[in-house]
Amino acid sequence: MPSVKPLFLQELLWLFVILAKNIVFAKGFASFKYCLTSTT
Repeated sequence: MPSVKPLFLQELLWLFVILAKNIVFAKGFASFKYCLTSTT
């Protein structure tokens, strides 16, 4: 089964990309919310 490993690596890469995007979005949203609450 030579085609199993690349597919698995691709899936892992996609999961990592999605996770990174979620973390960046969450951090950005949290800092944005903090800025809103600190200014008012």
